[in-house]
Amino acid sequence: MNLFKNTTLFLSVIFSLASCENEPLNAVDTPASQEIIDGLVNAKIGAEYLSKRIIENADGEPTLHYKVQGDIYMTADQILHPENHQNPITKIDTELASKQYRTTYIVYPERTIHIRILNSGPEALSTDQQTGIVWAINDYNALNIGLKFTYSRGANRDGHPIVAKRVNWLGNNSGEAGFPTLGNPFHTIHVGNTTLGRNYAKALMMHELGHCIGLRHTNWYKRNTTCENVANDNEGRGWMGAVYIPGTSAGDGNDWNSVMQACIGDQQGFSRDDKKALRAMY
Repeated sequence: MNLFKNTTLFLSVIFSLASCENEPLNAVDTPASQEIIDGLVNAKIGAEYLSKRIIENADGEPTLHYKVQGDIYMTADQILHPENHQNPITKIDTELASKQYRTTYIVYPERTIHIRILNSGPEALSTDQQTGIVWAINDYNALNIGLKFTYSRGANRDGHPIVAKRVNWLGNNSGEAGFPTLGNPFHTIHVGNTTLGRNYAKALMMHELGHCIGLRHTNWYKRNTTCENVANDNEGRGWMGAVYIPGTSAGDGNDWNSVMQACIGDQQGFSRDDKKALRAMY
């Protein structure tokens, strides 16, 4: 996601589908199979701009992923067998009202999650990005919810639950994150170069970390309220769900100050309803 309407969000879990699990990593250069395309259609997930990319999984291993709608990464198993990635934390879905939404499966609460900030090597965050993610972590901890975050700096993941790094395939001021699976947070935050300073880097990191613990875009069903040139402005509920969080309502039809808008601007912190949403979840 970025200020210039190039939101990026990805989902990743261990690749285990029998019919696809042995596909070599160089298959990134070949079209997706009809099985994958049919799986996306059946799951009500848009298959626009379908492509492939290799990213690391939670163990740091290169893993083949499918990219849909220009901004969402999924593995074959997640597309075709979402039941393999469920946890029992659920709530009843309700009406659309341009309020705050979460995924069906969130992180097990009452825990401390450590974030590894890469500060050396080719994927090191810039100084502004490192400052931004520390500020983001501080804002999450200030909510006093059932999740706490700690961090350290280093050259690699070193076994930590979440790693934040800079990658060369993203445009300026863009980010990628993902959704929880099996009660654990998504394991990686990717950002491109940040040219808009530390405050923007903070907002971007707050947004991506929100995805890691289960927040969906506030305007997931009508992205063009904040994003331009969107071919399909409804992201779809898909296997991950879009569960309305009770008590959140922008009143005017959209929470423009939410850090979870599909494309953010100059948000400097959580909106009132962002805070309500996180406190209701955790």
